[in-house]
Amino acid sequence: MHQRAHDFVAANLPDKLSYVVEVGSRDINGGIKDLLGDARYHGIDIEPGRGVDEVADGASWVPAGKTRPDAIICLEVLEHTEMWPDIIMQIGSWAKPGSTLLVTAAGPKRKPHSAVDGAEVRDGEWYENVRPDALQEVLEAAGFEDVTVVEVADDVQGKGVRAGG
Repeated sequence: MHQRAHDFVAANLPDKLSYVVEVGSRDINGGIKDLLGDARYHGIDIEPGRGVDEVADGASWVPAGKTRPDAIICLEVLEHTEMWPDIIMQIGSWAKPGSTLLVTAAGPKRKPHSAVDGAEVRDGEWYENVRPDALQEVLEAAGFEDVTVVEVADDVQGKGVRAGG
């Protein structure tokens, strides 16, 4: 995660948080835990590593138990999987009404980069920049309201609130 993504989360997190889930939580170059205060945090990623509480695929993961997060964070993940719409749709299926989803991804202007270390994309590694209009469409289809998607430099930043809150 880079500084612009961190700043986006800092500016858009709800004021009162008790529980936060991060999809794609492996800390390659920084994380968001410093922004969460006393909120409980659960990080999932398809690879083990720093910041990962559970190895799981965001396209099929569902939180255990009845507690649902106040905020769901997904930073710099979507460009690394062609299943990214499935991840957003899955989040929409378990997000509680009123919860906030914050997403950043590589926008159309970003140079392709590896999910492993940010260097060049490796052979066999999937990569595609995310268009703002595509992210907007998927967030709305997943049941998020008050959706805002903007392009900032080479980033796409999206925010939505789960309907019914």
